Amino acid sequence: MNPRRVDRVVFFSNPFCYGPTGKAASLVHAFEGASVPLVYAGSEWGCDVIGTRCSAVRLKALDLASVREFLASSGNPGVVSCMDSVSVRAARDLGLPSVLVDSLAWFWSSIPSDFLLAETYFALDFPGVREAVSAHPRIRVVPNIGSPGRRAVGDGERGKSLLHLGGLQNPLDPGVPTEFLDLLVLALAEGWRERGALLICAGPGSAEYLRRALRAHPSPSSVEVATLAHDAFLRALARADHMFTTPGITATMEALERGVPVSFLPPMNLSQWRNLRVFEKHGVATNRCAWEPAGGLSELESMDEHASAGVFPGIARSVAADARATALLISRLGELFSRHPDGGAQAAFVARYGADGAEVIASRTRELWRV
Repeated sequence: MNPRRVDRVVFFSNPFCYGPTGKAASLVHAFEGASVPLVYAGSEWGCDVIGTRCSAVRLKALDLASVREFLASSGNPGVVSCMDSVSVRAARDLGLPSVLVDSLAWFWSSIPSDFLLAETYFALDFPGVREAVSAHPRIRVVPNIGSPGRRAVGDGERGKSLLHLGGLQNPLDPGVPTEFLDLLVLALAEGWRERGALLICAGPGSAEYLRRALRAHPSPSSVEVATLAHDAFLRALARADHMFTTPGITATMEALERGVPVSFLPPMNLSQWRNLRVFEKHGVATNRCAWEPAGGLSELESMDEHASAGVFPGIARSVAADARATALLISRLGELFSRHPDGGAQAAFVARYGADGAEVIASRTRELWRV
């Protein structure tokens, strides 16, 4: 492909959970030193995650008219999209160069047609990716993204555990999953006593709900709740001795690349449910809490994210309404809090699938766009 000079780089991310925006933040960092301005355009929460790494412009998420109007008034930009088909389509309509970064190429029943509108398509490495993209020779498989600065241990001693709930941000089911959070608070009140400091990272709505719920229960005083920009989250992660998270890929890879053991909470959307099955197969999820017994929820096999949007909040509601199911889940979460996963298998996984994808993508794109 012939180089195309641009006068700025604009980053977009699908506002689905933490992953796409966390990857966008890592890409912004990897582009630092470019000869043109860097801009992130997206939702209010996305701008908060990006923080001060670059200029940020709030746009109505996934709205083609808003994105097209913004790009049309932005000079001659290049578009970097993390899982956001709308920005790719807008770039195509305006004749602008675009890069698509896909962390779920292994997940799709077929590659989304709008993703294929991108001039350059990077698929992040993960089990099953190479088979999934084999019919599309222009899709380049690159290492996964574990975020920059990954080998820095961080300042201060490790010792605080981290509970990551960025995966609860879901535009397909935009409310706060109150029943799930109530169950988590009950589990912390029962199972976190005398386990040391715990930092819970969540989006604004979930964080505020958790603060109120924790005040209403005899919860350990060592539990803190915060909404963090990506830089601050990585600093907290570098100092953590254990991370608990819903089973998203991005936060998991960021933790594993830093040598932080990861244990998994029950999934709250379809991709997390499938991620967890992959992690189990590769020995990454030896310490996990799932909703269903082995073989359960088989109806999800034929669903996509839209069709399954209400399934997992519905499971949480059912559990919360059943005293025996609630007691069982609290017991399982207590066991999760007390154990550590297989660190060797987790280290082997991140070594196999890589974590420097942001640097690889930035290097190739800066060459293409002469920035």
